Formats: sequence, C-alpha cells, structure tokens
Amino acid sequence: MLVAMNFGLISRIISAYQPDPQNIINAFCKARTYFGQSSVMSYRWMLTMACIDRYTSSTVNARIRNLANPHIASRVIFIIVIIWIIVPWHNWIFLNINGSACVWTSSSVATYNSALVVTFGFIVPATVMITCAVLINNNLRRKRQRRRNNVSTTVESQANRLLRARDRQTLLMLYVEISFYIICTLPWAIFTTLTTLVLDENQIGAAGAQRLANALQNNTTLTTLELRENAIGVVGTQHLADALQNNATLTTLKLRSNKIGDAGAQRLMKALRNNTTLTTLSLYWNFIGEIGSQHIADALRYNTTLTSLDLGCNLIEDVGAQRLANALQYNTSLTTLDLSSNNLMSDVGTQYIAAALRTNTTLTSLDLNCNSISDVGAQHLVDALQNNMVTIILVLIDLIYPSTLFYTDAYHIKDRTQYYQLRTPEANE
Repeated sequence: MLVAMNFGLISRIISAYQPDPQNIINAFCKARTYFGQSSVMSYRWMLTMACIDRYTSSTVNARIRNLANPHIASRVIFIIVIIWIIVPWHNWIFLNINGSACVWTSSSVATYNSALVVTFGFIVPATVMITCAVLINNNLRRKRQRRRNNVSTTVESQANRLLRARDRQTLLMLYVEISFYIICTLPWAIFTTLTTLVLDENQIGAAGAQRLANALQNNTTLTTLELRENAIGVVGTQHLADALQNNATLTTLKLRSNKIGDAGAQRLMKALRNNTTLTTLSLYWNFIGEIGSQHIADALRYNTTLTSLDLGCNLIEDVGAQRLANALQYNTSLTTLDLSSNNLMSDVGTQYIAAALRTNTTLTSLDLNCNSISDVGAQHLVDALQNNMVTIILVLIDLIYPSTLFYTDAYHIKDRTQYYQLRTPEANE
C-alpha cells in the first residue's frame, strides 16, 4: 500500500509545479501504473486472507483450525506477492504516452484491465470477506452455545461473560474492517464500470472539465457524457478535446449551452479528425458562427464515425450553411443533423443544403425548424427530396404554406402532410 501511495504522491506533488512526469516520461508512465496496481491488489488480497485466517482459527473443526498457523500464513503471503507481481505485467507492454497522456494502446487490453481490477480487486475480495464474517459469526455462536451448556460454577459463568465480550469485539472489528474496505473501494469500482455520466446544470467550469478529461484519458468503460449548462468555455473544451484524441470508448458527448464559441468548436473538431468512436455530438446553443462552421465542415469531410450532430440554436448564417453543405457532399456517416433555431439562415443557406441533399445518400433526419426559411427555401428542399433518402425533415414553420409541400412524390407528400397536420392548430380542431 505504501508503494502505491508513494508512486501516486510523487507525480501529484511534481505536477503542482511542473508537467506531470507520468505524462512525459514513458518509463514512469508504465512503472507508476504497474507498481500501483501490484501493491494495491496484494494489499487487498492480504486483507482477504486475514479474514480467512480468522475463520479457520474460530472453527470447531480441528483439521481446518490447523491451517491457522504462522508457517502457512507466510507461504500464502509469499504466493500473493508473486501472483500480483506477474499478473499486472501487461502494464509494461500496453501503456504508452500518446500525445500528452499515459494511455492504453489497445482498447481490448484496457477492457481486460478494468475487468481484472474490478473482479479481483473488489467483487471477489468483498464476497470472500462477507462470507467469512458470516461463517465466523456462526462459529462463535456455536462456541457460546457449548459454553452455556457446560456452565456449572460462578467462576465459569464469569469466564463465559468475558469470552462473550471478546467474541463481540472480534466480530465488531471484523465488521468495521469489511465495511471500511467496501466504502473505500466501491466508488473506485463504480467509476471503473460506469458507462453513463450526467452532470447537467452544474458549474464545473474549465477546472472541472480538466479533471474529467484527465479521467477520460484512461477510462475504458464510459460511453455517454452529458455536461449541459456547465460553463466549461473554450479552455474546458480544449481539455475535453485532448481527452477525445486518446479515449477509445466514449460514443456520446453532449455539451449543450457551454459557451464554447468558434474557438471551442475548432478544438473539438481537431480531435474529431482522429477520434474513431464518437457517434453523437451535441453543441446546441454554444454561440458557434461562421468560423466554427468551417471547422465543423472540415472535420465532417474526414470523420467516418459521427452519425448525429446537433448544431441547433447557434449563429450559423448562410455562409456557415454553405460550408456544412459542402461537407455533406463528402461525408458518408452522418444520419442526423440538427440546424434548428439558427435564425440567421435564410433561403440562400437552405438552397446550399438542398444542393447537398441531391448527392448525399446517408442523411435521414434534418431539422431546420425556426429558421428564416420561406416558401422559396422550402421549394428547394422539396425538389432535392425527390432524389434523396431523407425520411424526416422538420422545416414546417408558420411562414411556409401547406401548398409548398405538394411538389414531390407521393411518399414524401404523405410523410410531410401528416407531420404538418400534427403541427397546425387548424388540423387539431
């Protein structure tokens, strides 16, 4: 345990004044994780074997009780140490510094490591400890029953009371030890197996985003992260972008209303070029304008995994729509695009989007609600839909008349007429 604490404290103390050596020295990256895991797992299994030793010493079975002796205990300790020197050896092979973080080079090994430490660092030890506590309680109860049956004198009765007090103290110490172990290791086990984390409407800011990003560098289980309205800003976005370049498991990231602006969008899109796992990204209401749209469009040209992108309620004008439309002609993965509530987008921008729809064959859902689109823009979209696979398009606002919908094939007429009937007050009467 002291070995793990020393390796952990050294890097934390140094990182307070200069870059963390774990993220710049490859040997330290491997050594810190290896010795930390080896010592912690050895320590936990020694505690587990101590509970087993208490059970063997409390049983009435003579053969089992003979196992509780110093010679066997020393051998068991030696075996535990050897096992946990050998088992974590994968840390030396598959851990490397990538960019500015110490990360796993293989996602399958990272998953194996998480399963290993959760199973043999929490589940199995905790289960064995609780089982031993139950068995020890049963053994002591049987012994009390025997003593109660053999009571014949006042002296013996007094001795039995002392033994009962000692038994209660033994059980209390055991329960405290097990409870303390579970309380200390449960949060770590939960974090190791956590798949969804929602921290909406807090004020974690850039500093909190940095800590989350540091955790994401080595996390191998989290798939969904939601940080709506947390004021992470450009700096916090940079930390998350750095994490995305190394993280290989996160598939959904929602950063609605975080004031990341064009600069934050640029940093995220740079990471998105290298990321191969993120499929859903929400940047709703983040003050992204023309410059940010350009960076997003550049990323969409090369990214092949993102399937859903929410850019609603931003500052995307016709020029931004043109850049996104150009990217859609090359993108082959995006199926859902939300450009709603970008009030500066007019019929001109809609024409660019419509032109992209003529060649794009993957987009199936497009949201253009609450934009400055008139009948002219709607007609451009209707014309494009005759040769496109989009099945849901939300552009029906009060400025568009129902007659605009009837210039396409029967399949699209049906879908859009039904949707319009649900949206207009006249149809609901």
